[in-house]
Amino acid sequence: MLCATMIVLAGCATTEDLSRSYGVLSERLATAEKRLAVLISQQTADLRQDSQSEYASLRKELRDLRVQNLEDIELNRRAITTAATIVDLARLEDKTRHLLDSLEARASAGQAENRALIQKGESEIEKVGRELVVTKSVGAEIVSDITELREKLLQINGLMEDLQRNQAIIQRDQGIIQNVLAGRIEAEKRLTGEYGALSVKINQIASSLEFIAKYLDLEKKEPDPARNIRQYPPGGNQLPPGGRSNENIPVESLYEQAYNAFKGGRYDKARHEFQELLKRFPRGELSENAQFWIAESFFFEKQYERAIVEYAKVIEEHEAGDRRPHALLKQGLSYLALGDKTMAKIIFQKILEDHPHSTQARIARNRLTETN
Repeated sequence: MLCATMIVLAGCATTEDLSRSYGVLSERLATAEKRLAVLISQQTADLRQDSQSEYASLRKELRDLRVQNLEDIELNRRAITTAATIVDLARLEDKTRHLLDSLEARASAGQAENRALIQKGESEIEKVGRELVVTKSVGAEIVSDITELREKLLQINGLMEDLQRNQAIIQRDQGIIQNVLAGRIEAEKRLTGEYGALSVKINQIASSLEFIAKYLDLEKKEPDPARNIRQYPPGGNQLPPGGRSNENIPVESLYEQAYNAFKGGRYDKARHEFQELLKRFPRGELSENAQFWIAESFFFEKQYERAIVEYAKVIEEHEAGDRRPHALLKQGLSYLALGDKTMAKIIFQKILEDHPHSTQARIARNRLTETN
């Protein structure tokens, strides 16, 4: 019963449900006690009434039998006095004695039966009393269990309140964290965009510095044009091998004029004058530089296909020249600008093989790493 009650109570979700269940159990227990008391009283009264009725009936019957026997005896005595014999009288006395013994036996049996009924009733009353004690003990245990469950429910309610507060704090912190993360992501995106723009600018500046360094390096190594021109006997009518007449323009002046046009961004004029120099002095040392600047003019105009062709002339016609690694590097960059990474990698690898210790090799190595 206690286990069943505990299961019922365990199903209660709140303290009000427990209180309501406790009230129902208390009412049922009080009703059971009242019904038990009424049953005990009723059974006891019935037993007593039945016993008294049967006992009174037996006593009445006994009295009636005694009266009748006395009447019979009186009649017998009268008969004896008149005409009965001593034998008849003895027989009548025996009969009377048997009747009296029978009545006394029936009375004793009735008393014994009454005592048995009374004992049975008392046993039932004692049994009901023991059950009542057990019921009261179970009720006390139920009350104790209800009290304990109330305490546990209060603890659970406290824990639930703490949990709700913690959840509210966690949700608030999550909102803060999400806002912070959103801000960081936005900042990272902004920084990434700025970094990309700066990278592009840095690459442009680096490329410009590289070209400037090349130009400065060229100016430092630029040989004296006068020493690059073979000296012919005076007279003015003799031509250099494979060339035309001088047309009264010194080669150094023509080279300087073309180079100034290149530095000024007048690439078409610079190409025309460098080509004129190549026609007049195709085998001089300045011819390598003139061919290189022709290729560079196309590169700066982003005419990469024509630049590749002109760089190839520097590479093929001046294999031992100082401009060969420069031409190879710029040819690779031209292929890279056209999106042909395969050819660019081939050119960069060739620079590493043919000119491993040059500045162009270091740049080519970096480009290979970026391309891969």
